[in-house]
Amino acid sequence: MKTSLKELQEKLNTQKNLLKGCNQEISEAQAQRAQLVKDISNTQLDIQELEHKVSKCNKDTNDAAKLVSEYVFTMSFVS
Repeated sequence: MKTSLKELQEKLNTQKNLLKGCNQEISEAQAQRAQLVKDISNTQLDIQELEHKVSKCNKDTNDAAKLVSEYVFTMSFVS
């Protein structure tokens, strides 16, 4: 059962084409991964920004509540 050179060349070409297809799929998957990593990073930055805003609002609310309490306390002595 001898395989001719032509048949071996065809098998080799088939394998090369298969590898090219696999390499293309891998490249596409890597590009998708890179985009997802970038999207995750941007989302994490957005989350940090929102957490900072919430923290600042909480601080401002607490400061305002203290100011009102001090004002009410002061006014209770004036009356």
